Amino acid sequence: MPYHQTEHTRKRRSVMRNRLLTTARKLFVNHGYEATTMQLIVEEAGTSIGNCYFYFSNKQALFLTVLEELHESIVQAFDDVSELAPDGPGQLAVAMYDGNISKIPDAMEYERIRSVSKNHRRSFSNVG
Repeated sequence: MPYHQTEHTRKRRSVMRNRLLTTARKLFVNHGYEATTMQLIVEEAGTSIGNCYFYFSNKQALFLTVLEELHESIVQAFDDVSELAPDGPGQLAVAMYDGNISKIPDAMEYERIRSVSKNHRRSFSNVG
């Protein structure tokens, strides 16, 4: 018989998954991929290693999910900023020049975390 999920269960799982991603992101940025262990992530997130593996099959899967979510937030921020300027080829440049670059806070963090992945390119075939 399949497990029945309630709204409360879905919300609790979402909160835990987000906590793991937030913690992993912070640790990957501050310590790098190699120095960030799954055990360190779960200790910082206040959960167990088994619970973490429920959400992510391994450290690489967690790392790639962190990168994907960070990338999505940056793309969305660029889309939001570009809507602030008139249409045309320089739309994004004008929006950035007008002081809206501060609305894209994840860009530097994304670049730092991507540089971590470059050192492990053989391990991360999906990281560009």
